[in-house]
Amino acid sequence: MDLNSKFFLTIKVLVGIMGSLNLGLSTSFLLAKGLSFLELSVIYSLILGTSMILEFPSGNLADRFGRKLVYSIGLLAISFQFFFYALFSNVILLYIAAVVAGIGDAFISGSLEAWLAQTEVKANKKKDFYKIFGLKSSLASLFSIIAGVSIGIFLKTNITYIYIAAGFVLLITSIFSIFLLKDNKGISNKTLDYTYQTVIEFIKSPTLLLLAFILSSAFACYSLFILYWQPMATSFHIPLHQLPLLHSANLFGTVISSYIFSKHAQKLGLYYFLIISFILLGSSFGLVLLLANLYTLIISLFIFGLGYGSIIPLFFSWAANTISAHNGASMLSLMSSLASLTAVITTIIIGAVIDNIGLDTSLLIGLLLSILILISITVLTKLIHSKELPLAKGTENENSIH
Repeated sequence: MDLNSKFFLTIKVLVGIMGSLNLGLSTSFLLAKGLSFLELSVIYSLILGTSMILEFPSGNLADRFGRKLVYSIGLLAISFQFFFYALFSNVILLYIAAVVAGIGDAFISGSLEAWLAQTEVKANKKKDFYKIFGLKSSLASLFSIIAGVSIGIFLKTNITYIYIAAGFVLLITSIFSIFLLKDNKGISNKTLDYTYQTVIEFIKSPTLLLLAFILSSAFACYSLFILYWQPMATSFHIPLHQLPLLHSANLFGTVISSYIFSKHAQKLGLYYFLIISFILLGSSFGLVLLLANLYTLIISLFIFGLGYGSIIPLFFSWAANTISAHNGASMLSLMSSLASLTAVITTIIIGAVIDNIGLDTSLLIGLLLSILILISITVLTKLIHSKELPLAKGTENENSIH
């Protein structure tokens, strides 16, 4: 593994730890500030909505001015989100923090992956993508487990200080990542040219359309996940500072599945991982729906991690072997923006459902949604391989999911 790959893994693992801590704490931390579920869903929707609006333009900026530079600016924005979470309780200021977070998410979405993809393609190392993206997920989850367990067992301080510390870590990481290693760009086209070329390329490629559907489906399931598990955990009298410890069950599942993906994706095939992953996501919702107690919640967190852990590395490794070098960040951003739109809609609906009906209904929606996704993926892949929707020219072997 070369220096660029090691840099990518180091940055992504460090940022993944910070993101995991936020995931393990944010819902209950913000509810403890007096927010309702509807206000919380607005915060999450603002993050996703802002990211969705800026995602494609940010990909254009990354391709034009430097992918690593844009990624570093995104980290800077997220560090300010954490500072706002820590210091303010006013809902308007928290909404502002959500918008800043959305800007950061848009800037980091796909930028460093596109940077690595172009670097590795130039070095003729395409086959390493399964390993690199799988290791990124497994290592980030492994170190997040260590951080979560440490907080849950040893740290009794105010959660506010965790957010302040995480903000400083991201701030420093942003500054260092700007100056380390050489950046890369796409072609120097105008933004409208990037937009037109990328959209046309996207809609003409059934493989890219399928990838966008996979990512959108994963984001929808994830939106359900982040809204239900923490309130359910606190209903079982789990203290706020021990939520990262509980979340370690989810991360442990991610470690296992992403590591298996990094080792066996080429041998077993991507379709195998796709189907198993969404079966596991549906099972995690169904288990808690059938039997809601602390033990089944922990098991369901683990199962969700097993399912979700291989979907993201699968998406990025498959996309990295599919996208063009000249507009890689733009294409990844386009697919991410479509996925974010799905997540915005899901988050608003589920937030309203929980407020008015209860957590159980959101779990039922998650189970039914997973079944629908499985059916859709099966139909779409059969259409592609039967050539009713022919693969884009030059991608028959490279993009095959078998």
